[in-house]
Amino acid sequence: MKYPTMRFVFDRKKVATKTHKGLVQIEVLSEGKRKWIGTGVKVYSDQWNDRKKIINSVEMIQLNQCLDEQLRVIQNWINELISKKEVFDFDKLDRFLRYTNKSESFVDFVERRIEERGDITESTKASHRTFAASLREFDRIIYFSDLTKANITLYDDWLHAKGYSQPTIYNYHKRNKRYIHEAIKFDLLKNDPYKGERFSRGKHAIRKYLTAEELKKVKDAQIDSQTICRVRDLFIFQAYTGISYADLAKFNFKRDVQKRGNKYAILDIRLKTEENYFIVLLSPAMEILRKYDYVLPVISGKSSVSCPLKPSDSA
Repeated sequence: MKYPTMRFVFDRKKVATKTHKGLVQIEVLSEGKRKWIGTGVKVYSDQWNDRKKIINSVEMIQLNQCLDEQLRVIQNWINELISKKEVFDFDKLDRFLRYTNKSESFVDFVERRIEERGDITESTKASHRTFAASLREFDRIIYFSDLTKANITLYDDWLHAKGYSQPTIYNYHKRNKRYIHEAIKFDLLKNDPYKGERFSRGKHAIRKYLTAEELKKVKDAQIDSQTICRVRDLFIFQAYTGISYADLAKFNFKRDVQKRGNKYAILDIRLKTEENYFIVLLSPAMEILRKYDYVLPVISGKSSVSCPLKPSDSA
């Protein structure tokens, strides 16, 4: 069986000049037939060398790594065909490229998979997006070739230097492993850099709770700022219902509350766990609802709820 050869081709359409960029493509040649695969990399005519690839650019190291990674991934797929003694054809290559989008970096792959996944809630996706953003900020795990034991160790050091708790760091590693295992399943990666590595789960520090007296002080505090007053009221409502910020944000009295005897109760589904819950509304929570005519004010962003409460500590 014959298998294809590959090479980089620059400016196939002859449009590049010193002021206009041309595209770098991967040419796949098999039995007289050719296919060109775009890499997304464009450079000027004086920035390309057929032997060295990209030259005369401050980004040439990163761009050449990007090109090498794209070629390596396709070559790994071809090597897999060879090892399985499977015939190569361009239809197989097209399916492979459509499904895996081989021009992606590892971080691109992670970000795409987060949005594609239907097995996690939107709030979970938000935490996974935070993880992906951490990889971009760390800047040493961008491409698939960056997934080495050394870089995993450096990533762990970097997370500790950020001041994160051990349980938080453990969750970052857990998410990283999740997408590494997906990449292996999609033939984007051969080896798991976490194999043989162990990171402690750690324990969350015990949170200091408000006493009944402290909660009453917050509830009764005279606050001049209307914004902080609304935030305080939402905090009190959460304190007397126990619902999360995500569930508070979607709370609707007419839809979610039923009257049971002389009491009102929330019957809803938790956004994160998708579990049913039932909460009787106590008097302080009902006071808040009546204050706002049963339509709670909307505060944009979780941090907007927690941060403005700090000035009220002195109230």
